[in-house]
Amino acid sequence: MKSNSIRKNELNWTSIYEFAYKQSEKCTTIAELYPVIDSTLTMLNDQHSSFYAPEKVAGLFKGYRANEEELPMVSAKTLKNGYGYLKVPHFYFANNEEWEEFVTDAYNKLKKLDVLKPKGWIIDLRDNDGGMLVPILGAIAPFIEGSKAIGIKDADGIIKHYYYSANAVKYGDSVVYQFKTPLIKLGSKTKPVVVLINKHTGSSGEFAAAAFIGRPDTKLMGSETNGLTSSNTEFKLADGAYLVITNGTLIDRNNYEYKEVGAGIKPSIKISKKDLESDKIFDIAIKAMK
Repeated sequence: MKSNSIRKNELNWTSIYEFAYKQSEKCTTIAELYPVIDSTLTMLNDQHSSFYAPEKVAGLFKGYRANEEELPMVSAKTLKNGYGYLKVPHFYFANNEEWEEFVTDAYNKLKKLDVLKPKGWIIDLRDNDGGMLVPILGAIAPFIEGSKAIGIKDADGIIKHYYYSANAVKYGDSVVYQFKTPLIKLGSKTKPVVVLINKHTGSSGEFAAAAFIGRPDTKLMGSETNGLTSSNTEFKLADGAYLVITNGTLIDRNNYEYKEVGAGIKPSIKISKKDLESDKIFDIAIKAMK
């Protein structure tokens, strides 16, 4: 925590150490330390760091189907007047095979729409409250590929960027995940784009929204997002548990830093909650692209 927290230069580590040691005095097993880790994490006051016990981690890596849950998929369709629509859901599990399936399905649907030569695109990130960033970036890669669209600024002011290149999600000089699924090239990539966001767009969903900020002929429409605009790094512990530390702040391609916890990402076009939750939003989005 002390080495990696985004707030490492602001916190009183003497007090944090004292608190952790006092809480762990009577602990005799690793498992008994779990509540201590949880309570110590709250002292970082970043609202995003977390701890996962080994059994929870095992479930995350097994995937949706192994947990008897339905695998989320993007939905895509043509709207009236020839506009394309893509809704990208959250993705909670860290199963690589399911990541590939998710992205392959998204590309197949995008290709079918692209053949119809859409006049523009609506990318729907409403209610995408995050989870795994890699599959979500993979799904939107045809629109942002090659650009360093989102960056992370750490506690020491060092900035590294996420970007999609050579069929891989990359961070700085490192490959985060190499997709087997080949990236598709959209003939309609340069057409106008409206990205829909709401208060339930959070974490990785917010990162996806930020990836479109500053993109040519692109607008964010809706309401402020949830405000989990910070990045996390996972640390595997000896017993298979994971410590997840918030280690950086989201930065968009305009170099704007989303530093205030809970403030979220503001849309370029603000829409009332009533319109944002109704089909009327599609007419409003199409009008904004004309």
